[in-house]
Amino acid sequence: MSTKTRRFIVTDSDDLMRVGEGLAALRSGTGMTTEQFAVHCGLASSSVRDIEKGRTIPRLSTFDALCRGLGAHYRIEVEMPE
Repeated sequence: MSTKTRRFIVTDSDDLMRVGEGLAALRSGTGMTTEQFAVHCGLASSSVRDIEKGRTIPRLSTFDALCRGLGAHYRIEVEMPE
């Protein structure tokens, strides 16, 4: 059984704003409405809506709750200049 992987690579603040679009697509794939998903994640539906629309950048704790609600995993990598 293969697992479909979807990656979002964030290299600047514009990319970070677009992460919400990806989360919205994944949430939609679950069949949950924004309101149902927000309750499932323990978040306000207005917060989830604002993130999905790219109006706000989620805090790491909020992003974690959203990923957990989707059963998704994330990894943060930081590249330091030499």
